[in-house]
Amino acid sequence: MKHKVPINIVAIIPSFYKNNGEGVNERQFINALSKHVKKIYVFTFEDIRKLMKVKKQKLNLPKNIIQISIPLIKAPLISTMLMIFTSYLLSFILLIFDYIIGVELIYIRYSLPSIGIITLKPLASKVVVKIPSIIEDEIRYRGLTNKFIKKFIVIIEKIVLLKAKVIAVPSKELYREILKRRNVQRIDNFIEAMPGLDLDFIEKIKRTPYEKRNLKRKIFTVGFIGSLVWWQGIDTLIKAIALLRRQSIPIHLLIIGDGPQRPIIENMLKVLKVSYEITGSIPHKEALKLLKRIDMLVLPRPHTSFTEFLIPMKVLEAWALGVPIIVTRHKIFTSLGIKDYEDLIYCEPNPKNVAERLLCLLRNDNLRLKLAMKGSKIAKRFTYNRVIDELLNMTTKTTSH
Repeated sequence: MKHKVPINIVAIIPSFYKNNGEGVNERQFINALSKHVKKIYVFTFEDIRKLMKVKKQKLNLPKNIIQISIPLIKAPLISTMLMIFTSYLLSFILLIFDYIIGVELIYIRYSLPSIGIITLKPLASKVVVKIPSIIEDEIRYRGLTNKFIKKFIVIIEKIVLLKAKVIAVPSKELYREILKRRNVQRIDNFIEAMPGLDLDFIEKIKRTPYEKRNLKRKIFTVGFIGSLVWWQGIDTLIKAIALLRRQSIPIHLLIIGDGPQRPIIENMLKVLKVSYEITGSIPHKEALKLLKRIDMLVLPRPHTSFTEFLIPMKVLEAWALGVPIIVTRHKIFTSLGIKDYEDLIYCEPNPKNVAERLLCLLRNDNLRLKLAMKGSKIAKRFTYNRVIDELLNMTTKTTSH
């Protein structure tokens, strides 16, 4: 669907300002969607302590995107309750929106902010809820409060699966797993919504002048990009580099990102005497500029429901920038027909195996060049167009009835 559809859309997403994969992906998706519709009203949940600071950021949003920030207190139980309360409040606001201007589609990331909206029939028939992961596997809960929150979210998610018009999930495999976990039989109205790329933005990054990587230089820069949390496998990568260091292999580790495990990771790097740099949280554009300079991206993430069924945006971006990749052999890659030593290099998430794959890639200039060239071609498969077409086709069918 290449023409512009004269409809109004409401989007409810966690944040428009975060530099992590979640924030960047939703921001890029909304921007891409805005090119095809009349207007998008975006409600975002922002940490009340940071709201004044982020307001100064220049997002350069298209004129037909109206962004509205909802302040939220960053505490698990309080933020959960506030999000549910806000969902019910938004349901009445959206009813007024719908009556005055007409709303054809309501896109919501996560189940919690959708619960109040799907209880109203006039709105429920227009709701698309994106469930990006199995929440209890992604976060390690501690204490009675967090155990309560986990069970509460699971119950809400089951209601959402039964009531929302359409469910958007990054892959079919993850959708099946979610239905199994929630004991729900629903099989219809599913959209496969993988992360995507803004290829125009990537091209601007590629054209930015920088010092080219020298395949024959003595020190290699191995890169990691992402949140520093337990399921990223950064500890495995550090241990692998430490093994190569014992063989006098000169490697510098560039970690692009930040997160709750940073103190643990920094301590491990110092103890194992690994040469490193951690950038902390930086704007997406700056992260990509650094990403294109590294010799290879390594993501030895463990096998979990979250990692197994979701292709990381950082992999797509590395492909687009021509950066060779080593990644755990997750089911999502094999289901897409991604070939070992052709499109990227597979590893198992243990230090010895990662070290072997690293050494193989470091010593083979031709293989690095081959993966770099192939990656640029693969990246073109991952845009937001297919998801947008499905959403708009669904919307036009609904309005025609």
